[in-house]
Amino acid sequence: MKQNYFQPSAAGCRFLILAAVLFSSLAWRVMAAASLYENNAVTMDPVPIPDATNFVNNNTFEISVPGNFFYQTHDTVNYTNNGYMDSVFGFYFDTFSSSKSQNSEAGTFDNENSIECGSQINVWATNIINPGGVTVDGYLGLMQFTGDNVNLNNSTLLMESSLGDGGADFYALDYGVGTDTNAEWDPSVDLTPTNATSSLYKTFNIPFFVNTLQLPDTTNYTCYFHTDTLSPSNLVIRAIFVEDQNPVVSHNAHFGTNSVGPGTLTVGWSGVYTNIATGLTATNYLYLND
Repeated sequence: MKQNYFQPSAAGCRFLILAAVLFSSLAWRVMAAASLYENNAVTMDPVPIPDATNFVNNNTFEISVPGNFFYQTHDTVNYTNNGYMDSVFGFYFDTFSSSKSQNSEAGTFDNENSIECGSQINVWATNIINPGGVTVDGYLGLMQFTGDNVNLNNSTLLMESSLGDGGADFYALDYGVGTDTNAEWDPSVDLTPTNATSSLYKTFNIPFFVNTLQLPDTTNYTCYFHTDTLSPSNLVIRAIFVEDQNPVVSHNAHFGTNSVGPGTLTVGWSGVYTNIATGLTATNYLYLND
C-alpha cells in the first residue's frame, strides 16, 4: 500500500517559524507588567501584590498580617504615595523583577503623605522625593534611602522604640556574678595599675566557679582607683579598668553619684562625628553606670 507523507515547502516552513515567533511575542505581552496600579479605596488584608510599572496609592493601603514579611510589588519602576501606607513588618521600594527574581534600582519614589512600618523601610531609587512622613516603629528598626538624587526637604523621619532618645541596647550571650568566697582572690595583688584579675565566678550557662576575667599587662587600657576611708582600719577601694580599641573615642571615669549618672561607678565615652546633612560636627555620648 502506498503511503503519503506531508513535506512542507520552504514557504510553509517560513510560515510555521513566523507563527511561532508571533505566538512567543503574544505570550510575552500577556505576562508583561501592567502600566499602572492605582489604589483609591481603603485596602487592607488581603492586599494585592500588583505587577505594574507604576504604583500609585491615593487612599489607605495597610498590611497587618504579622510575620517576617517585607511588602514588595513586582516590576514596579515608579512609586507615588498620596495617602497612608502601613506594613506590620516593612516595605521594599525598589524594582523587583518577577522574571529574574532580582532587585534593582527603581526610577522614582515620591512620598507625599505618610508611610509607617513595624521594622524596616528600604528605598532604592534614582530619584527620591519625600516631603511626607516616614515612621519606623520597631525593635532594631532600619530606615534607608539610597538614590542618585535624594530630596528630603520638609520630611518628618521618626524612629520609635522603647529605648528613648539616644538609647542603646545590648545583648548578653551569658552573664554571671563573682560570689566565690574561698579567699583565693586578693585585691591587693589581683588589682594593680598594670594587672586586673577577677575572682572565680559562675555564669548562667556555666554554673560552676571556673571562670575568670583578666586584663593583660598592656598599654591598651587605663585604670582608675578611688579610696573611701570608713575608719582607720576599714577602707573601700574601687577600681575601674577601661580598655579602648578606638583611638578617636575618649572616655572619663566617675566614682559615686555624679552629673552623668547615679551609679557607684560610671564610665562615659565621647566621639566626634560629622553630620552629613548639615556638614557640622557634633558629639555622641555613651554612659555605662554600675
